[in-house]
Amino acid sequence: MILLLLNICLIWTAGNPRVTPEVTRDVCLLARMMAANLYFSQIEDLMFELSMWRCNDELLSRAHELHRSSKKDAKHYIEFWKQIPPNEPYRVILGDVRDKLYSTRERARQLLANGISEIPEETTFTNVEQFLEPLEMCYRSLCSCGDRAIADGSLLDFLR
Repeated sequence: MILLLLNICLIWTAGNPRVTPEVTRDVCLLARMMAANLYFSQIEDLMFELSMWRCNDELLSRAHELHRSSKKDAKHYIEFWKQIPPNEPYRVILGDVRDKLYSTRERARQLLANGISEIPEETTFTNVEQFLEPLEMCYRSLCSCGDRAIADGSLLDFLR
């Protein structure tokens, strides 16, 4: 009786034999795609809202750096498909976030479909800190420039 019970416990703790490491990997890639897709549309919404030009030096410096290094071949997005002008620093920052979300989604899609991707990992988000850092910088900049009411709107809701 004890031996039988032990066998049952061993079978139970082994888990579902159909859930292989490959299945777990595919589920994680699918979840990453879905999250990137959801965040992509929310970032575009924020790009519409944050059209102001006043910002702190930290954000302005990053926006100029991104604008100088941005590629001229814009992806074919529905909104903001041309290069964002440098006098819209929040949109420049959010545009970079959007580009990385696009790359994150496409890399996950390619890995799921083919097992390999031509999109370099360094053009994607690989952890939550990379994703939150530019958004938190936008929040700090808005607050320091007297636009706390705007910062505490959709941007803060998204950060939560």
